[in-house]
Amino acid sequence: MRSSSGRTGLVVRGLALAALLGVAACNPAATPTPPPAETTPTPPASSPQGGADDVNHTAGVMVLACADPAQQLCSPPVSVTVWTEGRLIVAFNASPGHCSSVIAHLTLDGQDRFTSPPLAAGDGTAPQDFGPVSPGEHVVGIQAEGIVGGCNSGGVANWSGTLDLTLSGAAGVASPRVETPAP
Repeated sequence: MRSSSGRTGLVVRGLALAALLGVAACNPAATPTPPPAETTPTPPASSPQGGADDVNHTAGVMVLACADPAQQLCSPPVSVTVWTEGRLIVAFNASPGHCSSVIAHLTLDGQDRFTSPPLAAGDGTAPQDFGPVSPGEHVVGIQAEGIVGGCNSGGVANWSGTLDLTLSGAAGVASPRVETPAP
């Protein structure tokens, strides 16, 4: 969510999603950790050159219960709404608590943008430059796909990790949310 003035800063709300990075893929009995404190970083003033006004943010993402734990592609996806003046760089880091590898499917505004190679527990992708994007609001989505091995014998029950986001200018990040399927 953005601050009430819209251009003065980035308001980031700590969520249970960000704190539950200890939840292991395929292990619904894992114990979550307490949520982090709320933070309010303030980016530098915007500049037309870019770079100097970058804002970095880490968003915790997870699905506690995949719709069909017998499937490898975990539904529903998770989305994070961001505001940027053009720069949008995204990286995903799998939770170190995972007991099997996952593939991360990243989208931007509903369009497929990147599919990772298999990521073991604690592994991450290289930063993916999704920009330049038009100034304003965009939705970064992520969906995890399991790989047989470790505790995964044919499906994913849950997963978690973090999205590292680099944005520019009057930037902001809303709380991650799990998509709700249409009735």
